[in-house]
Amino acid sequence: MSGPVFYGNPYGVTVSPQATTASQLPSNGTTYTVLFTVLNTGNNMDSYDLLTAKRPGTAISVALIAGTGVTHGANPDSARLANIDVGASASVTVTYSVASVAAGTIDTLVLTTRSVGDRT
Repeated sequence: MSGPVFYGNPYGVTVSPQATTASQLPSNGTTYTVLFTVLNTGNNMDSYDLLTAKRPGTAISVALIAGTGVTHGANPDSARLANIDVGASASVTVTYSVASVAAGTIDTLVLTTRSVGDRT
């Protein structure tokens, strides 16, 4: 046999918090932030695509995903977090604004991480 031998899953990631609640008024030019922690639970150094989603998406607009090791593409709602070592974590801040919507409107911001090393 040749090549690397892996014990456990070579690629893995967890994001916390899995859920958080914020009650925000319309932004009127103000932005808000939420802090996520991305933890490499795999057996290899890995990079991660960071993707935001809004459900249903009527109130929240993502302005920026930021943090050490984070690079951006053309869209503010996605980025890449590079070279996180085995067992290491990184802090990622998502900056968003709230549109002028009716009182009681509920929207959810979701941060998804996808391994660059394992696209399955």
